[in-house]
Amino acid sequence: MYSIKAHAKVNIFLKITGHRGGYHTLLSRFMRVEALYDTITFEPCVCDTFTIEGCEGVPLESNTIYRAYQSLKSYTQSPALERFFTSHKVVVTKRIPSQAGLGGEVRMLRHLCASAMRYADSNLIQRRSRSWAAR
Repeated sequence: MYSIKAHAKVNIFLKITGHRGGYHTLLSRFMRVEALYDTITFEPCVCDTFTIEGCEGVPLESNTIYRAYQSLKSYTQSPALERFFTSHKVVVTKRIPSQAGLGGEVRMLRHLCASAMRYADSNLIQRRSRSWAAR
């Protein structure tokens, strides 16, 4: 079993620096909130498909963690990634309020991708998922 913390972040500085393509350009500074975090745990299991717990009330197809997994799987086309997620379930323990603007979801996705790369143990996944994450 492996767990990671996805800390909340708060914007402590925001400055509009210009305008380009119909949007404002911004300069901002974020700080991590040490005491507030969601936890993602990869627990060994025998699963037929991608399994996520702790996101009750959110349909699987609209869950951002599931959508990131689907996108990464499609982009890397790696059997190792699929094997990892059918031998581990994702358990989310939410502490950051949803839609609070504290960035928990984005940090969770980053940790999901990093952990998948590390634990699926495939150089192909690592190269392709870095390229995918940069999109």
